[in-house]
Amino acid sequence: MHVSAKAGRFVAALTIVAAMGFWSGCRAVSPSGGVAGGPDRPRPLSEDREAFAEALALYSQGLIHQVHGEFDPAISNYLRAIELDPGQDELYMRVAMGHLRMDRPDEAIKVIESLCERQPREARPQLWLGFVCRAAGDIPRAETAYKKAIRIAPANEAAYLELAAVYIRLGQDDEAVSLLEEGILRAEQPGDLLRMLGDLYIRKAAESAAENTEQTNRRAAIKTLERIINEEPDDVALLLQLGDLYIMEEDVPRAIEYFQRIEELEPDNLHVKKKLALSFAATGNQERAVETLEKITREQPSNAQVYYYLGELYEKMGDMERARLNFSLATKAPTTDASAFLRLALLDMDTEPQTAIDILMDGLVKHPDDLRLIETAAYAYMNQKDYANARKYFKTADDLMRENDQQAMTPGFHFYFAITAQHAGDFPEAEALLERTFDQDPHFLDAYVHYIFQQEGNTVLQEAIQMLENIQPGRPEKQQVFVYIGLLNSFLKQYEEAVEAFRQAETIAGAADEPVPFEQSFYFWYAAANERVGAYEESETLFRKVIEMNPEHAEAYNYLAYMWAEQDINLDEALLFIEKALALEPESGAFLDTYGWVLYMQGDYGQAAVQIEHASRILPEDPTIAEHMGDVLFKLNRPGEAVEYWRKALKADPEKQSLKDKLQEQGIDVEALLEEFELQPPEEDPEPPAEELDTPEPSARKM
Repeated sequence: MHVSAKAGRFVAALTIVAAMGFWSGCRAVSPSGGVAGGPDRPRPLSEDREAFAEALALYSQGLIHQVHGEFDPAISNYLRAIELDPGQDELYMRVAMGHLRMDRPDEAIKVIESLCERQPREARPQLWLGFVCRAAGDIPRAETAYKKAIRIAPANEAAYLELAAVYIRLGQDDEAVSLLEEGILRAEQPGDLLRMLGDLYIRKAAESAAENTEQTNRRAAIKTLERIINEEPDDVALLLQLGDLYIMEEDVPRAIEYFQRIEELEPDNLHVKKKLALSFAATGNQERAVETLEKITREQPSNAQVYYYLGELYEKMGDMERARLNFSLATKAPTTDASAFLRLALLDMDTEPQTAIDILMDGLVKHPDDLRLIETAAYAYMNQKDYANARKYFKTADDLMRENDQQAMTPGFHFYFAITAQHAGDFPEAEALLERTFDQDPHFLDAYVHYIFQQEGNTVLQEAIQMLENIQPGRPEKQQVFVYIGLLNSFLKQYEEAVEAFRQAETIAGAADEPVPFEQSFYFWYAAANERVGAYEESETLFRKVIEMNPEHAEAYNYLAYMWAEQDINLDEALLFIEKALALEPESGAFLDTYGWVLYMQGDYGQAAVQIEHASRILPEDPTIAEHMGDVLFKLNRPGEAVEYWRKALKADPEKQSLKDKLQEQGIDVEALLEEFELQPPEEDPEPPAEELDTPEPSARKM
């Protein structure tokens, strides 16, 4: 309600949308208590189907509670669902995990043991029991469960893997080796067992004190991994591991053989190139790795790949000058690919953005159709706010992806393309790209609104409203779109439009066969917008709904109390509500001001002055609090002090007519005073906390 007070109340407002937890649940209940859709559409179910439907509803409610960290009610819903539909095995695990989250390991174990009793010949419950026992710290019982799973299903590799992990954690590497070798002989698909055994040998080699033991374990690892690579010759991760091991064995030619095979499989994967480069330092002796690579450059001075590896290695060592030098040499080699240009540009992207762009342009001269260079150029120009060039390269990259059936480097490519198009003023293109992005992942709608609220100025928010209005018809998430339109309009103080958007969202939800329920934040914003357009009854109804949903919603109590005080109605209930708000947040300057204002409206000017003065100490620059303090002092027959507070309030809010009227009534030349304010140097405001930046704030303050 307060201009300042609003932030306190609306800061949650934008945890933006705090990943928008607006919508949760699986079905909504009508005001009469029935399932949405009404009594005119009965759907009789058989007893079994009815039990299944009820179990599904309980499961969904359990998920809602679990997402919100409310594990006790989640567990309760899951247990009731199990009673109705005991065949849903996964519910046992959800209940057990809930108990573990609540630090009740014994209950977690009992739940899975009950499933084991129901399915004594199934291996999966025993695997779950082993997992829960491990999480609870009961390793002996976990070991017993895994051994039983192996007896039940000796060809299933899962139990061998889990039990071997237990042995490794206990430092019983020899037992783990024996178990894995047994599993490799018995399992139908021993690939993961071979991988774990190979990894175990690698670790044992790294931990070996004696050089001969280290070499023995390393060679055992090579032998094990070679068995897998014979069956899976295109497994990049295995090829990389083997290359690392051969580097450690100082068999560089054999290592290069594996690295070259990776290059053939994934010639354009920069991430893999980075792993390849850093693998040369896998021995832990970076100087030796550099020496090896430098030797290769002397033997093969035109080998761009080796320069690239050296650049990566120097970057890891923190020697950026040598990293740049080697990436640069890689770009100049006769057979260089685009990766060296890309890596060299990324080194300068943050500190020398124009240099980075120049490097990318050089790369595009040699590799004009390289998607990575084009896409990175688009992001580089976007970061420079050169939206025309950014849009050009986004468009080129998008065309290439369509022609060659390629994927972008980042999943948010079309999202950023849309934002660039909006900034460039091509709104139809931006709308089309947003729709494409939302089709790929509806969560990008949340990301888009979050981005919009971070932008300076109101123009971009108004553009966003228009585009969301244009794209909402036919969208499955149109209910959510209208909520965001309402939120954006509220921030722009376009409250009539905000109310209409919130009403549209409510209408859509009511017309749906299975409406998605709103959370309390929606009703809070809806109520605030109604208050600002003078729809006080609707606002009160909505605020009371917020309080019904959350009896500890301090902002709703405060908002209602202030709204009633402003109208000089319900003052006793207003006093009760603001006391509840202060019990929840006793040091809120906004709430203290509301408390004082309610007392003021009741005629208790002395106590009102105490509370508002306290609020003023907490929020000394708040113009509404300053005006209230002036009003109280005037009632206490201290007009000189009152004028000083009104002057202070007018300086902060020079358009407020009520302040001008009060000052004029005291003989103050308001126009001269405003001119005096303009001649004074502006005061530097402290940087607001990051979490309060760009936060829409509904307010019951009368502006």
